[in-house]
Amino acid sequence: MSTTGYQVIARKWRPQIFADVVGQDHVVRTLKNAIARNRIAHAYLFVGPRGTGKTSTILACARKLNGPRYASMVLELNASDERGIDVVREQIKDFASTMQIWSTGYKLVILDEADMMTKDAQFALRRVIEKYA
Repeated sequence: MSTTGYQVIARKWRPQIFADVVGQDHVVRTLKNAIARNRIAHAYLFVGPRGTGKTSTILACARKLNGPRYASMVLELNASDERGIDVVREQIKDFASTMQIWSTGYKLVILDEADMMTKDAQFALRRVIEKYA
């Protein structure tokens, strides 16, 4: 099976809620407690090998935080493909700075493989986090 075929199947069966996430009990418990106490951090760093549920866990968190409108409150980027300062200045800054009409909740920027971002992009991202946190 090709990598693309595997990704389609994996997304089809991806956990949708915290109860569906397997093997990340401590992370799920920590996120649930943060949500219950309204103490969401401005940045989370998930580390681990491929396929361990990092992206699935944060998407389940986005669903819990934002309900059915979670998709409009999430910007997901693969930082190994889109890793330059222009991505931070244009896509991330634009997403973070715009308001959703009649909407409350938390905007989430998911940077898969963030370690691949350039140093300039990381510095610009830091400024965006400081400004829009």
